[in-house]
Amino acid sequence: MAAKVRLMKLKGTAKGPGLESTTVDDYTTAYKSGKFSPIDIAEQLLKDLQILNAKLNMICEYFPDQVRAQARASAARYAEGKALGPLDGVPIAMKDQLDIEGHRRRNGLEFCESGAAVEDCTITARCRAQGMIIVGVTNMHPKGMSCFGSNISADHGMCRNPFNDKFYCGASSSGAGAIVASGIMPLAVGTDGGGSVRIPAGYCNLVGLFPSIGRVPQRGTSSGTCSAAGPMAHTPQDCARLYAVMAGTDYQVGSEQSRIQPEVTIPKTLLKSLVGLKVGIDQSWNQAGVPDALFNPFQKRLNWMIDQGAEIVHFIMPEKDVVYAAHLMCFSNEIASDVIRYQQQGKQVDYDVEMISNIQVQTFQNPAQLS
Repeated sequence: MAAKVRLMKLKGTAKGPGLESTTVDDYTTAYKSGKFSPIDIAEQLLKDLQILNAKLNMICEYFPDQVRAQARASAARYAEGKALGPLDGVPIAMKDQLDIEGHRRRNGLEFCESGAAVEDCTITARCRAQGMIIVGVTNMHPKGMSCFGSNISADHGMCRNPFNDKFYCGASSSGAGAIVASGIMPLAVGTDGGGSVRIPAGYCNLVGLFPSIGRVPQRGTSSGTCSAAGPMAHTPQDCARLYAVMAGTDYQVGSEQSRIQPEVTIPKTLLKSLVGLKVGIDQSWNQAGVPDALFNPFQKRLNWMIDQGAEIVHFIMPEKDVVYAAHLMCFSNEIASDVIRYQQQGKQVDYDVEMISNIQVQTFQNPAQLS
């Protein structure tokens, strides 16, 4: 692709999207040194986003005026030596399931699920309180019901992988994976109910985390009871930084599950070795028809962990088939009930084969009734 990633361009390099990762420290170090300001970053981001998004469909709505206003406020804080924290001025995007004040949430659909949000969801509010620049909302599969990340909606378009635009980004947080992998920004928030953070992280060479349900407050999100919002980044350090902002108790209505969670603690330094760490591995999953191209890198990383002192504990997870069935029924039943409600309201949902098959599991409808 001809477009150069924003931070790479400012560094004076000429590598294309996805070929060099950007980290939080790249941004904040430049801000503190005065080499670049958040205003510089915002202007270049908006230019590159306009070019890259036309090819990759990473983001379905972004807010140039608000991006510039947030960048000016961040630049003023740095000039006064009053940055709000280690993420001040760092751009971030939210999946199309998280409320952003003043904007409508589509959940990957051609129509809006609700009116303009009257306030940020808990996650957006926490990121904003750190001085992060909320750029916009990322593309996703309709209702999050996909392992591929495709979207045939005319208002979203097919999200493409920055490493090869003939490939998907994977799962429903496809846009979040694509926008970080492209180098446009170092962080994004996705949601995961069956791999929708982990799969695009894998497809796009990123780090993604699926937190335990309730660890991250759900107020103002529409991802369902089986899902949790999770961070996506180029490095484990940045993933942990964003997770530390997102996670933690929220006592407002809609985040009840977060109230019983223990305090979030993030190590301030990286471990020098893995001595004392136990890693559970169910090899029956990994040896059941997994291609060598996937299994061999996994085994290589496992061997590296052993070399670093980790203890591998082999076990067999019980009742996997029951877990699969229970997950499919719970996850798809929630989405199916929403889709049926849309139909009753006369709203058209664009379906692909995967979404139809999942909904049929719950409703036993004929495909012709869903088209």
